[in-house]
Amino acid sequence: MVKIADTRPLIVAENEIQDNARKIARLDPDVMGQMNVSDGDLIEVISQSTAELFTALALIPTDTSSGVIRLDRGARDILGTGIGDTIFVKRAEYRNNTALEGSKIKSPPSTGAEEHLVESRATLLISGSCIDFENQRHKIMDYLDALAMEVHMENDCKCYSEGKKTLGWDFFQISFPLHLVEKIQQIHPEIDKHEGNTLEDRFVIWLSERMKKKQLEYHLKISEIPYEAVSGFRLDPKNYQNANDRDDLK
Repeated sequence: MVKIADTRPLIVAENEIQDNARKIARLDPDVMGQMNVSDGDLIEVISQSTAELFTALALIPTDTSSGVIRLDRGARDILGTGIGDTIFVKRAEYRNNTALEGSKIKSPPSTGAEEHLVESRATLLISGSCIDFENQRHKIMDYLDALAMEVHMENDCKCYSEGKKTLGWDFFQISFPLHLVEKIQQIHPEIDKHEGNTLEDRFVIWLSERMKKKQLEYHLKISEIPYEAVSGFRLDPKNYQNANDRDDLK
């Protein structure tokens, strides 16, 4: 395959499980920097047979692969490529509101970055929908900027389109660092008054209600909760109780 002008060659690799059917392409962060592409921007992926637009995201922090692009099976089928094939990518002429103003994450130092990587993995994904996402996105980011300022932290949130539209509705995702959620909860204890089994459940309900008061209604709901790192195993109390035991506890 002959190199196309203004593009970068990358090797197709298997996608992350959480990216299935989301039209996401995960790229080497160094390549994204060379193309001046940020998380959530649109890129054009070019194969021998066709070209397609995808939402660009950086490889997850624990992924040390270089020179690869991670695509799910559906994307590979559309492009007519397989794992190990070479394709080309370039910044789309039409981008998703360009860079994330006021929300770019500073690059971690070359050493001592372990704490940064742990925090980066703990991210709550919130899905939403609206009419005309292109015009609404800056309102969402402005609101999240103000929320982060309340706890004197940088806004490390990201907001990007899922790339699909149904009956005029645009669907999008908000990537919300869990450490920011915990900081906000500390100064807004009313979050815990909302119904929900987890902090994440209660936070999304609180965030949705608070945004509605600013005429920002986006039908927010949890899309993905960070996996909890645990060691050992948990016991099911049902295996260690009988009916008599439960009667004694009443």
